[in-house]
Formats: sequence, structure tokens, C-alpha cells
Amino acid sequence: MSEWNAFGAFAVEWLGMPAEAMPFYDKSKKWVKKAEYIREFILEVGNMEHNRDMSFYCNESLLRRKIRSFRVRIGDLLRHTRLFPIDSFRFFPYIVFNGVRSAIKGFG
Repeated sequence: MSEWNAFGAFAVEWLGMPAEAMPFYDKSKKWVKKAEYIREFILEVGNMEHNRDMSFYCNESLLRRKIRSFRVRIGDLLRHTRLFPIDSFRFFPYIVFNGVRSAIKGFG
């Protein structure tokens, strides 16, 4: 429910969705602050990481790209702990497993 409340507040506060159209919308200060944090992250990183510098991607070896990508993902995960602490740590093993599996297969 916490994700729903945070993204619901984001939709209402920043995207202009009518509050009555958002089920379970909670306008408390806690969710509005989290919505603002989501907005800041999206503006910084962009849609599908469009605003991120990916110039290293073509110029480095697979191992160096994976290490750099891992650092970026861990940084994002630590930032997301402010929003959803339990879920952030819950997804950490999956992120590591997926990255290692991709490196072994030679993807990325």
C-alpha cells in the first residue's frame, strides 16, 4: 500500500490527476513529500534513464561496464530506501543476481 500511496500522491500532486479519481489517495504530508522525492528522481534520471550519462557504455569492457552499472544501481537503491526501505532491501538480491547472470552470459 505504501507504493500506491506514494505514486498516487505523485499522480495527484504533480501530474494533475483529480484526487477523487485516485483510489485510496491520502493527502497527508508524508505522501506528498514522497511524491516530491519521486518527482526529483525522475527529473534527474529521466524516463528510462534518458538523462544519465551512458557514454562509458561503448568505450569500456563488459566487466568495467557491469561494475559501473552495479555502482549506479546500488546508489539508486540507497536513494530509494528513503521512500520504501523494506522493498529496497528486498530487491537487492535480485538486482545482484540479475547483474551477475547477465555478466556471465555476456549481456550488457
